Amino acid sequence: MDFASRKPLYEQIYENLRDKINREMYPIGSKLPTEKELIQTYKVSRITVQKAVNLLAAEGLVRRRSGVGTTILKREKSLPSNTLLGLVVPGILKSFGTNLLIAMATETARYGYSLIIKFSQEDEQLETKCVQELLDLPVRGIFINPLQRSFYDPLLMQYILDDYPIVVMDKEFFGIDEMFVGSNHLNGARLLAKMIEKLGHTNLGVISYKDISNSTLQIRQDAFVQVYAHTDTPLKANTFAKIIETSYSHHDDDAALNLDIERIKQFILRKKPTCLVVPDSYIGALTREAISELHLKVPENICLTGFDINNELNQSIRYTYVKQSEATIAKLAVKMMADRLQGKSITKRVQKIPGEIVDCQTVIQKQLMHPLGQ
Repeated sequence: MDFASRKPLYEQIYENLRDKINREMYPIGSKLPTEKELIQTYKVSRITVQKAVNLLAAEGLVRRRSGVGTTILKREKSLPSNTLLGLVVPGILKSFGTNLLIAMATETARYGYSLIIKFSQEDEQLETKCVQELLDLPVRGIFINPLQRSFYDPLLMQYILDDYPIVVMDKEFFGIDEMFVGSNHLNGARLLAKMIEKLGHTNLGVISYKDISNSTLQIRQDAFVQVYAHTDTPLKANTFAKIIETSYSHHDDDAALNLDIERIKQFILRKKPTCLVVPDSYIGALTREAISELHLKVPENICLTGFDINNELNQSIRYTYVKQSEATIAKLAVKMMADRLQGKSITKRVQKIPGEIVDCQTVIQKQLMHPLGQ
């Protein structure tokens, strides 16, 4: 493995295993090495190996079965371009991404298409390159989950405006007449904000990224402002702590990680919120560590909630969150693309799926707490 490469280890392992399957080092019908063996071979974590194998499963090259192992189903083969669709994603969060990829591959296959997956690594130039490579193949249409940073790729914008078959997922491009499928982030955030407000929490802390801004993050923040604007305690500017400088795709520097955790700790000590809200599982994990280092208990001393979650976490360290249905997003996105390619009229170009609160008992009545400083 090239540990100096900007390409994530899981993607390098995925490409290496895919190459071995294509060269019949792992014949069809045989088993892929076990997780333990792959961990030893590549000298990486179990999570990294799982991500790599999940990508193989998303492309239909292998099938994973608990207790049986991972079976090789087929090799890649050259496909006529009229059956190809492209998918560009920034990466895979533990809370959002893996199930979407698998569902996208399954749904496209059901319509008779094959999916070419490209990773933009949260990089603007690489996203443009991924789109151009798919156009050069050519593919018949492109699905794209944009970067976390608000970035309007001129190449992509031009093709959307020219009505090329492009379906945007998860994060909207404001002001563009696009085909979009994603969660109803406003609805989900309002549900969460109303729940928190009804439980008596008026001193909140909403933790977010310092240098990352996109439509999803802004919509969620606006929802909290709107809900509390109709109460006796509207949210103040210091509720929103844009302090996180690392991200899920760029967090190899332990010193930078520790600085982010320290910033969260200082924010908690300074503002003394009774409830913290996080935008994703990455900041959720940093916040959990900060809370632990302060020797605070959830929810007795401080409540924790947010959006999306790493389902591999033990139940004891999960938090109440708004869940996105990756399978539904994939199903609607692929149907929209198929209808567009078949010349059908797209009467509803923007489709949003309602969010659902999953209660993990980490937000309780404020009056039942023993919060910091009281």
